[in-house]
Amino acid sequence: QHPTPQGLLARLLVVASSPYEREGHGCAALRLLKALHQTIHAAVGEIWVVEILSLLQYIEEFLRTSLEIIDDSAWSSQISLEFSWQMASYASPSKEKARCVPDIPGLVSFFHSFLYKALGTSLAACQDLVHVKSQIHTLLMTADYMEAPERQ
Repeated sequence: QHPTPQGLLARLLVVASSPYEREGHGCAALRLLKALHQTIHAAVGEIWVVEILSLLQYIEEFLRTSLEIIDDSAWSSQISLEFSWQMASYASPSKEKARCVPDIPGLVSFFHSFLYKALGTSLAACQDLVHVKSQIHTLLMTADYMEAPERQ
């Protein structure tokens, strides 16, 4: 059974409001809300597109600023690994993903899009060039170039 528009909105807002839970899901939930605004309700239209884009930009800037303030290469290396592991967890379907939001095209690409940006941001803050090269090498070797977010 598919979720109702109200059920989907409620779930995505809860996920988006908890940015520290389940790394990356908050931003991905906002991206999904942006893409599904007409599915949720026709009246929300462009306002959601504009507002959600602003929220996503804020969260991405929040990550960048936080990493600058932390200024710890080991910490940046570890968070880049966390983002990589999150990407790997979206490489194959799971019962959890199917249960939460089934049959929604592009869901995984929304998660990947944020995770790629977050990984890039964390690698940019990392001063361990060996780690950065290793992460980039792994990313290039495991990328599915048939998927739009991974081609970018």
